[in-house]
Amino acid sequence: MSNISITSIDNKIEELINDVTKYNFIDLKDKVEKILRSEDVFLNNNQLDTKAFDMYFNIVITRRNKLEKKEDKKRLKIDSEMTKYDLIEQICKKLEFNSNEEVIKKVEELENKSFSQLNIINENL
Repeated sequence: MSNISITSIDNKIEELINDVTKYNFIDLKDKVEKILRSEDVFLNNNQLDTKAFDMYFNIVITRRNKLEKKEDKKRLKIDSEMTKYDLIEQICKKLEFNSNEEVIKKVEELENKSFSQLNIINENL
C-alpha cells in the first residue's frame, strides 16, 4: 500500500465530510466509491475491497451526521437566546393599538403565555 495513495484518499474523504452540500445516501455512497476507485490501493482485480468501502463510508456518514448535529445545536442556541420579552415585543410591533392601556393589557396577556405559545402567535401574525 502506498502512503501517498492513502493520504490522497483520506484528503478526498475529508473534503467530502466537510462539504456542506446535502447529499442523499446513494449519492454519498457513489462519491465514496469514486474516491476509493481513484487510487488502486483498494482495488483487487478491478473490484473494490468491500471492507475498505464499508469503513470509509461509515466514517463519512458518522462524521457528516456529527457535523450536522453540531450545526443544529448552534441554530437552536441562537434561537433560544431570544427571550420571552423579545417575542412579546415582536408581537406587539405587528399589532395596532389605540392607546397605551391597550398595549399594557396585551403585554400582560402575553406574559402569561409560554415561550412556545408566543412563538406560534408570532408566526401566525
